[in-house]
Parts: sequence; structure tokens; C-alpha cells
Amino acid sequence: MEIKTYKLEMPHIDLSNEEAVWFGDPCYVVPGWNHDYVDIWDKLCDAMFVSVTRQHPETGEVYNSREPLFDDRNDIRVVEIHKANGMEGKFYMWSTAHGDGSYPLTYRHTKIDSLGVDAGCLSLIPRDLIMRWGTYSSAQQLGKFVTEFGAKDHLSVEEGDMHWGGYDLLTGYNSQEDEEDSYWEDQDAEMYG
Repeated sequence: MEIKTYKLEMPHIDLSNEEAVWFGDPCYVVPGWNHDYVDIWDKLCDAMFVSVTRQHPETGEVYNSREPLFDDRNDIRVVEIHKANGMEGKFYMWSTAHGDGSYPLTYRHTKIDSLGVDAGCLSLIPRDLIMRWGTYSSAQQLGKFVTEFGAKDHLSVEEGDMHWGGYDLLTGYNSQEDEEDSYWEDQDAEMYG
């Protein structure tokens, strides 16, 4: 198997051959250690980071860390999987502004779902690829499939906030406040009618 990952340079992505795409944390659907046939997730994580030797500015201690190849809170990451026994394909991912949590997915400024994040990132993956991975049921439970989109819509991310056609997936502090406010409004409505 071969995995290529790089920064998206042309913001208009071509999904004209797709009937549906999925939004969610890629760790929920990319085959990993718990899949019998292949561990794409582990190889992807290895491809996303490089080992860097640093020296602490105050103590002088030398240490190694793994750092991303580029700032994927402000750049879309393209992932291409090749030579994977029928599980080849391309998808897009980016880091959230503040790591794990629950973030609102909106379409034309109306909330359509709240997406959980456990790996600090989100993704846009063609349904066909998820079907070939055999993770469709996980995708249905842990993300959102959408069918309304332009074949060549502009995809961008800024400080972890994704915009694609009429969709927005906001992950900054304001999005968390909105999620918390919505939760408490729902609780009040149940309690006080």
C-alpha cells in the first residue's frame, strides 16, 4: 500500500463522479488496527508527520517530536491511497481549531448535524470509498452523508473552520458555545415545556 498526503493547492475539488460524500472524523471510517484486512489509519498517521529534533529554549534539553508537514488548521490535506487491494481513493481532511469535541455542520447556515471528533480532525470522504472500506455502518452512525453539493465547489479551511459550497463545519470557540447553548436550550425546553 502507498499513501500520499499533501496540501491542497487548487481549492476547487472535483467530485462530479460522486453521488454522496461524508463529513466526520476520519478515524471512525478509515480502516485501522481493528480491521482484518489492512491498517490504512496507522500508515496515514505516519505519512502526516515528520520526526523533528528540537531544543528547549530555557532548559537546553534536546528532544524529538512528531510534527505535521504543514498547518492543516489552515490548509486542506489531500490523502491519496494507492495499491490497497481495491480500497484506493482520495479524500480530504483538516485539523479542528481546538482538538476533540462536538462541532456543528451547517448547510446554507442551518444546522443539519453535530459531529463528534476524537482524533482532532475532520474529513470529506466520497461514499463510494467508504463502501469499499466496509465502514458504511460506522459512517452512518458517526458522521453525516450529504447528497446536495456542486461537483466542483471551493473547499477551504481557516483556523479549523471548513467551508465547502453551502456547507460550513465550524470548530472554533464560538462553535462550542453554540453547541453548549443548544444543549441547554433543549434541556430547558424539556423541563419547562
